[in-house]
Amino acid sequence: MDTGTTNKSWVVIEQNVSPLFMTPVYDRAYGSDNWKIKDDKLHILESAVPVRVFPYEFSENKDFKDIEVVSSFSKQRLDAMCDSMNGKLPGEWKKISLAFGTLECFIATRGMQLYQNPLTSRSVSKGSQAVYYGTHTTARRTYLLQYLPPHSSTSSHHHEGVREFFYILEGAALIYIGGRMYTVESLNMVQVPPGFIHCVTTEDMPSLTLLVMDGQTSGFSCDDHHYSE
Repeated sequence: MDTGTTNKSWVVIEQNVSPLFMTPVYDRAYGSDNWKIKDDKLHILESAVPVRVFPYEFSENKDFKDIEVVSSFSKQRLDAMCDSMNGKLPGEWKKISLAFGTLECFIATRGMQLYQNPLTSRSVSKGSQAVYYGTHTTARRTYLLQYLPPHSSTSSHHHEGVREFFYILEGAALIYIGGRMYTVESLNMVQVPPGFIHCVTTEDMPSLTLLVMDGQTSGFSCDDHHYSE
């Protein structure tokens, strides 16, 4: 079920009788995206540039404190945010930028390995056009920083033992789960329980997504990817 287009919202997929949900990504600027499509190009109002932070307020989601990710279309705001958060978590900030439609997106993280040259999807032979700018693996889960260009898609697949969380940091995506489509915009989250066939696509807007693959400890791999024919 889609809970709407508010700045803080999530999509809930029900399994048995218990709703499955997690805390959404937090917008430090309390602003909306104000995306504009003009002449087939992506535009954003500079005055409304927000800063995304994962995990939400550091203390809300104690189970996902392995890493910290910040993204913004303003390098000045991102640098200021990183400076303000120094000392809250150990480790040094790593920063990269990537082309995001007609814009430049700035990313900073602690606890994640970043790649200046993104990694191609391991599912490219199955049609995936996603690329990955960062990874991190713990004894319980794998984190992936995924970029999906406009008018692109991932493979269609399911996991048998992995529960996957999609945190949309920037942009928007259409996520197909079990035959239903969900429009997921920045600041929103959706999770996919094991056994649900899913696929992510984009339209005019690209997407920058933090994937949290709970139960995958093999890193950047497709060990528990079962593709749809």
